[in-house]
Amino acid sequence: MLGNEKYKGDALLQKTFRTDFLTKKSKINEGEVPQYYVDHSHPAIIDPALFDVVQMEMKRRARPGHRNYTPHCFSGKIYCAECGGMYGSKAWHGDIAWRCNALPNGKTRCKTPVLRNSTVQDAFVMAFNRIIDQKDEIISICEDTIAERCDTSRLEAEMVMLKTELQYVSGLMEQSIHTNARVAMGQVEYTQQFQEYEQRFKVIQDRIAALDQERATMVAKMNGIRGYIATLRSEDRIAGFNEALWHNTVDRVWIKPDEAMRFEFKGGPVVEG
Repeated sequence: MLGNEKYKGDALLQKTFRTDFLTKKSKINEGEVPQYYVDHSHPAIIDPALFDVVQMEMKRRARPGHRNYTPHCFSGKIYCAECGGMYGSKAWHGDIAWRCNALPNGKTRCKTPVLRNSTVQDAFVMAFNRIIDQKDEIISICEDTIAERCDTSRLEAEMVMLKTELQYVSGLMEQSIHTNARVAMGQVEYTQQFQEYEQRFKVIQDRIAALDQERATMVAKMNGIRGYIATLRSEDRIAGFNEALWHNTVDRVWIKPDEAMRFEFKGGPVVEG
């Protein structure tokens, strides 16, 4: 359901096709016939920007090494600076600890340390308070980042042009089919012409998909930064670990062999500690 384009007001045509018009038997389209993506075919059920953000999160969770079920707030956010692998939780002396999951050479583990929950929590409190101490400057930087790196107007303008061209090519394909049905014409010539239209259609469609993916990435980044700004504006220094603040502000934490931590916050700031 979360991946159904109809919720954002679009439609993907010919997901299935009829293999036998007498028995009315149909099958899922696995490339046998072309599919056509129609934007704004009907009123959206949910905001298209929100739909795109959900698609980005689904793809992120589907990456190799990512756990779809994250029972702990640290899951998926702590990484090994030595090999780039993800830290995972382990039972350790009656407590939960975190260590690198990877075995880069298949034999020995990285030299990055095993960390207790409390160690990561205390480090976050110190890093977050350092951000709060200069939050006005950081908010200004984040707002500049949104203006400079999250402007989707260029992408949207190109998509509008391409979609107009796509409709034109689609019309040529439809006209070619109708002409072939009414007028006797060489099938070799017809097939060649139709394949040219089809190839042109696919090139445009692929470019639109690439632009749409780029736009969705920008929108997701922009929404993350805006949420980060809102959190900074509403918070002051903290005395203890706050799970909600961790979720809303931390992008990644890199653990170094010397036990130092590098906090990368969602708005862009980095705190070494």
